[in-house]
Amino acid sequence: MYSLLLVCLTANVFAQSRQDTLRLFIIGNSFSQNASAFLPQLANERGKTLIIGRAELGGHSLEQHWGYVEKAEANADDPKGKPYGGKSLKMLLGQGKWDIVTIQQYSYLSADSSTYYPYANKLVDYVKALQPQARLVVHQTWAYRTDAKKFGRIAEGKVAASQQEMWQKSRAAYHLLAKRINARILPVGRLVMLSKL
Repeated sequence: MYSLLLVCLTANVFAQSRQDTLRLFIIGNSFSQNASAFLPQLANERGKTLIIGRAELGGHSLEQHWGYVEKAEANADDPKGKPYGGKSLKMLLGQGKWDIVTIQQYSYLSADSSTYYPYANKLVDYVKALQPQARLVVHQTWAYRTDAKKFGRIAEGKVAASQQEMWQKSRAAYHLLAKRINARILPVGRLVMLSKL
């Protein structure tokens, strides 16, 4: 189900460009891994080729991804700047031209808009410098299950009281991010939340 919106996005890009191959690069975490797991097979069934590049680390935030960029830029040989299977974000983004690049906040922090900045902007600028032709897309996450022991952070020292509060704050934070960086939202979170009704 999570793959449905990604399929729609990729189908839309395939249709607009009339290309048979789409190159999608994902900067995210386990939520993006889960949402994109079956995309290449689904594209293949439509006679298309989807190549996915991944800079994904479970439980990682935009701040952490940006921290790795800073370490790699300060010293290209520093292994702390190469957390993606021994590669830096620059190395991965440099593996050809990407049509779409998605970014995603760590789900626990997704409802606290203050945790996105300045890291999202810095990542976006970095991606644009390396892949100026790529379309940037914000990959929205979803709230935890209603029976979760703890919900996501909504402000410094404060967590959401419910799934609904986490979802509302997360949705608002993603929309603000998309507006600030002039990007589309991939509303996977909305689809997941609607499926829970």
